[in-house]
Amino acid sequence: MGDHLRAEVLARLLGDQHQLGRIATLMMMQQRATGDFDAASKIGQEALAIARTLGDRSIEVVAMHYLGELHLVRGEYSEAVTLLERNIGLAKLRDERLGTPVVLSAASESSLGLALSFLGQFDEAVGHGEAAVRIAEETDHPFTLFLGLFFLSWAHLDCGDFARAARILERCLHLGRTWQFVDRTPDVAAVLG
Repeated sequence: MGDHLRAEVLARLLGDQHQLGRIATLMMMQQRATGDFDAASKIGQEALAIARTLGDRSIEVVAMHYLGELHLVRGEYSEAVTLLERNIGLAKLRDERLGTPVVLSAASESSLGLALSFLGQFDEAVGHGEAAVRIAEETDHPFTLFLGLFFLSWAHLDCGDFARAARILERCLHLGRTWQFVDRTPDVAAVLG
């Protein structure tokens, strides 16, 4: 992925801030995936600054979502909540993916639900998780639904509602197998087990 992001050099040379903002969101994902959280944060802040300078909500929504997820992965749950709540307010394009593999409004709801669950705010977590599932169902996007169900199950697990979590995980597992989400389905099976 990093090799394909060499377009950053060209975008900088051309002074194309719009492309640079989009590239920065992809670079942030790549840095996070490799575990370089500090670099991901720096690049994400750059993407957010570019988006705000240009007034480009599509870049802003992507950058804010991935920065929120970065805080979630780092265990900075309050910071994640702040960014993801703000992003849900921005993500009015309910069925848009904006170049990402998920419907962003649903993904931000899912991630917010997970962060709230980790903070012990279970009712709010379940509410956001259920909102994510509804959006994914309405937009008929299987991968977004898969992630929404998986994150919703965590809210039920964290508050001790194992029976409900199991039902959600069973649906999620079936969906993962049906659509062959081979890299994520074992995680669901492990949690269900």
